[in-house]
Amino acid sequence: MGDNELLKIGIKKITKSDTQYIMETTKDTEIRIEDFIDIRYDYIFGKMRMIYGNEYKEIKKYLDVLFGILKSVKDQNDLVKIVK
Repeated sequence: MGDNELLKIGIKKITKSDTQYIMETTKDTEIRIEDFIDIRYDYIFGKMRMIYGNEYKEIKKYLDVLFGILKSVKDQNDLVKIVK
């Protein structure tokens, strides 16, 4: 997807850090998504990742943002169907 398409669904920018993707939304929120290779068990280095502190609360907060993006994707898809 290009920048314009991402903006239409509420995503301003996506960057990659070492083990996470950082997504900035058009509502100036930021969510961090773990790289799928290292979510729970890293098969390359043979280590298990533990969840610490209040990380689960952050994950719950991210869900609201992701559901908003999903709704935007659905709305954009519905618009394409109407045009066709």
